[in-house]
Amino acid sequence: GTAAELVAIGELFAYRLARGGETEDWAIDTMKAVAGEGAAGLRISQGRAETKLRYARAMRERLPQVAAVFCAGDIDYEA
Repeated sequence: GTAAELVAIGELFAYRLARGGETEDWAIDTMKAVAGEGAAGLRISQGRAETKLRYARAMRERLPQVAAVFCAGDIDYEA
């Protein structure tokens, strides 16, 4: 489901960022690359994949408690 997709794309971003460096420029490049992979894997547009990645990063980096509730199925993507 959507929660699993967001978790996966967030984990991929964190992994790629950690392997590439911590600079802001590298993070932007990493976002574009991971969104591109997500777009191909999910068969969606680059723009939609970038949106999913932004949501994934927000859940992972700023809102882990929301992520836990979302992954548990207590809220959904539309809520």
